Amino acid sequence: MIKGSHHSRETKGKMSKAQSGGRNHMYGRNQTEEAKEINRIAHSGKNNYNFGKHLSDETKEKLRIINLKENLSSEKIEKMRLAKLGKCLSELTKKRMSISKMGKSPWNKGKKTGQIPWSKGKIGVFSERTLEKMRIARLGKTSWNKGEKFSIKSREKMSKSHIGLQIGENSPRWKGGITPLVQQLRHNFKYRQWRSDIFTRDDFTCQNCGDNKGGNLEAHHKKTFSSILQKYEITTIEEALECEKLWDINNGITLCEKCHKKLHKRLREKRF
Repeated sequence: MIKGSHHSRETKGKMSKAQSGGRNHMYGRNQTEEAKEINRIAHSGKNNYNFGKHLSDETKEKLRIINLKENLSSEKIEKMRLAKLGKCLSELTKKRMSISKMGKSPWNKGKKTGQIPWSKGKIGVFSERTLEKMRIARLGKTSWNKGEKFSIKSREKMSKSHIGLQIGENSPRWKGGITPLVQQLRHNFKYRQWRSDIFTRDDFTCQNCGDNKGGNLEAHHKKTFSSILQKYEITTIEEALECEKLWDINNGITLCEKCHKKLHKRLREKRF
């Protein structure tokens, strides 16, 4: 073949079919772990023919365009999906990847791409079918980080990395700086009185499951404090104490701790 020339797509397809399945000399054969390790060492570091070489920006752009989903056929995408299905990285591979990244900064650290996340500000991104699939996939599985705690050093690093990024007005959950006001209201006598009135009206009984043993009851807001404060543009404790909507007992309901948590979980899932 002449240097610099390339096979056409049709020719590449024919070559691929000619060497696929049982026609491939390696079909049905599996390398031993020892052989894999020998091959890995033989092609690692300076022994690799690509060592020290870097792709040009033009080549990177070509590869990016080739691998765009819209340029791949549905058959190719399905093949790629099936090839990865059920496969996990071995513990040895994970360890090697971890060691190779030690002491190195992420390639995108401090860089601003200007790209907005595709799901930002969107509600109901996933269909009911997708949500159900995700729920079934998680059934019976323990969260990978359950019971694990970050070290003090890790917590400090995480804290420093978030300084100035998602705090205050930069946070996606920013509601105009009303959090301190909500906290003040929850420690106010009028709030405790509102809570007590709701318990008395509901006969100290959970309105969902009927639990009346006491000691685990909570008052749930049908409309949250923060939403009422935003709606009526309340910014001071004095304005909040005078707002009748905040202290309307019809906006509250008695729930036990367990039912209260379940309700908030359903509301979060519905919101996202």
